[in-house]
Amino acid sequence: MPPLPLPPRHPEAPETPEELFGRLQVSDPALDNLWSQQADVLRSYASEHRTSPDVALELPTGSGKTLVGLLIAEWRRQRLGERCAFVCPTNQLARQVHAKAAGYDIDTVLLIGPSDEWPPADTSRFNQDRAVAVTNYNHIFNRSPRIRAQTLIMDDAHTAEGPVADRWSLRFDREQLREGYFAVLNTISPELP
Repeated sequence: MPPLPLPPRHPEAPETPEELFGRLQVSDPALDNLWSQQADVLRSYASEHRTSPDVALELPTGSGKTLVGLLIAEWRRQRLGERCAFVCPTNQLARQVHAKAAGYDIDTVLLIGPSDEWPPADTSRFNQDRAVAVTNYNHIFNRSPRIRAQTLIMDDAHTAEGPVADRWSLRFDREQLREGYFAVLNTISPELP
């Protein structure tokens, strides 16, 4: 007997992130409509960059980058069935984004703190692409990340330098510099071309 066909996970997914905004039941009193610069960025993304592997969005301070990033993440989750994470520099900012997302009618789960303390239901919702994860850079850039997203929206990406560099850098104090350098070089040189 052939397997039964399964309906698409998101059968009525919007064509663009801008269309997604029009479908949301926004409860945030500060948000009536998209601002023109937000709509312009979303249109540019949808028409020119939806298949680009790396995209940087630049908007002035206070111009609604969080909403734009959340709309792109939610659209990719719904339209493409991807696991998406909105990544913040700090837990405090992650909490703020999670709260904002609720007011925007975007379903998110807050995955911060020790990963073994994350609510299993929230982890499952993210892993099954039923919600966008909101987390911090340390949960992405580490030895064994628990968040395996297909799309990362990195808020204030320039602040990721610390978490990334700290995990992949060696530091020696001045007196030990020469001795430490050669010790490391001797250890890794058999693996270097």
